[in-house]
Amino acid sequence: MFKLAVVVGAVGVLAGATFHAGFKSANPAPGATVPSPVKISITFTEAVMAPPISSFTLLNADSTVAMKLTVIAKPDDKETIEATVSKPLAPGKYIVRWKNGAADDGHAFRGAFTFTVVAPKSH
Repeated sequence: MFKLAVVVGAVGVLAGATFHAGFKSANPAPGATVPSPVKISITFTEAVMAPPISSFTLLNADSTVAMKLTVIAKPDDKETIEATVSKPLAPGKYIVRWKNGAADDGHAFRGAFTFTVVAPKSH
């Protein structure tokens, strides 16, 4: 019985160590083609530390900064960070490079995704 408890305990520790505050979803969605967004948000699989620990940068397709953003924690949602886009983005491809720190243990995780902005439809 003791051996079984030790094995179960070890598996629990190993399983817990593999979980991170990974990417869950974003708006705009990865790979999406959209009009210029008013906000960009990223939701993670668990609660993350507040900015600047958890944050993201908006880059042009050539990896230069497209626009300086002020990333904030979404009120009442500890899994989401967001930023308001202060002016319309020019048509083209953009990269969102993100980082976070899990709220429970501070473990860092990083990633990136792209989206494409299309020209507004003329009336």
